[in-house]
Amino acid sequence: MYLYVSAAKKVMGCVFAERISEGYPVLGSPSTAHDSRNSSSTTSSSMTSLSITSSLLSEGQHLDSQSAWYCSSTPRPAIVGVNRVWVCRQHRRRGVASRILDTIRFNFISGSIVSKDQLAFSDPTPSGKAFAASYCGTENFLVYHWNS
Repeated sequence: MYLYVSAAKKVMGCVFAERISEGYPVLGSPSTAHDSRNSSSTTSSSMTSLSITSSLLSEGQHLDSQSAWYCSSTPRPAIVGVNRVWVCRQHRRRGVASRILDTIRFNFISGSIVSKDQLAFSDPTPSGKAFAASYCGTENFLVYHWNS
């Protein structure tokens, strides 16, 4: 667990991170992926690489376009799993979570810097998805399923 503590000794944010070996690139929302599957330029091989992350839905839940998303079924190497991110409501959108993730990237492995494309996020909420895309600089950031 990594904490961001203010000069007034208050916790402004925290991130739970863990060592992982692989993540799966986010491909888009269900509606976007559905539209691309119906276009004539989509090949059958690209359709088979799409899947709903199984951890998103439990029995009886429906797909909500704001919280469900598609990811590739082909894993990519990853080092850090970002399990949870929390920032105090009054301090959101001020770089707190980004500073914590930068600290993790620079300190997670002694003597090495973890690149942003080696981070994977666990089942992000809609705002978490927006943050991950912004922080990683791509809509195709990695996701992973944590061991609970």
